[in-house]
Amino acid sequence: MSEQRKLLTEELKALAGKRDRLNSEHRQVKNEAIAFKNLRDECNARVRNLKDDLKTLQTLLREMCLNADVLRKRASLLKNQLQNESMAFKKIQELEWKIQTASMSLEEEKRIVHQIQTFEKRLDAHREVGSINEKLEALEAEIANIKDRISQVCEERCRLSEESGEHHQKMLEKFEQAAKVKVSADQMHAEFCECRERIINTEQRCSEILKQINEVEGDLNKALLRDNVSKVKKANKDLAESAKMKLEKKKRMTIDELKTLIKRGLIQID
Repeated sequence: MSEQRKLLTEELKALAGKRDRLNSEHRQVKNEAIAFKNLRDECNARVRNLKDDLKTLQTLLREMCLNADVLRKRASLLKNQLQNESMAFKKIQELEWKIQTASMSLEEEKRIVHQIQTFEKRLDAHREVGSINEKLEALEAEIANIKDRISQVCEERCRLSEESGEHHQKMLEKFEQAAKVKVSADQMHAEFCECRERIINTEQRCSEILKQINEVEGDLNKALLRDNVSKVKKANKDLAESAKMKLEKKKRMTIDELKTLIKRGLIQID
């Protein structure tokens, strides 16, 4: 029984070691899975931020494109009203010189002033078209820059989405691995508990057997004691009878026989 308990104790220690190693492996693999989950979540957060940035850039691009269309329409409208700028400038000079040098009626002068104003408006249109073209050039450069930024954001968003997918797949693999290790650890723990239960049962059986042995030994000791008492009584009785016979026959007695007769009061000592 002692050898069986020793073997079970060694088996229990081995099972505990395997279980603890599996639990340690489970924790490690689970932590790796959580690390991949955190990386995935970081990528997803960056993707969401890039999505917001993309919306902002696309809104800004639409506004700039609308502004550019307005400027182009305005420039097209003005160009339809334009004549050659140098020719208009020359015409203004000629009319102004004519007013200054020629003798004319008031009506004629008003007519010429109106012509000058018309040509000046055309010159203003020339200058406005130039300003519009400068604005368009700057706006188109900004539009091109925003388009580049949109392209970069889209590429980064795609890259992060792919990276998130990779982290997600690795996370699933690690969680699956952790689950399998957990099953093995739980199985090992169940075997550990079963072995521990066998040890407890063995110890209980040992205790019961020892109790039975002690009871048997107690019974044997009692029986031996009763037997010894009976033997002593018989020996004392035989000794007393032998001493009494020797006394009657006045034969020589042993010390024990004398003591027995004295105890029984058959011999008086003064």
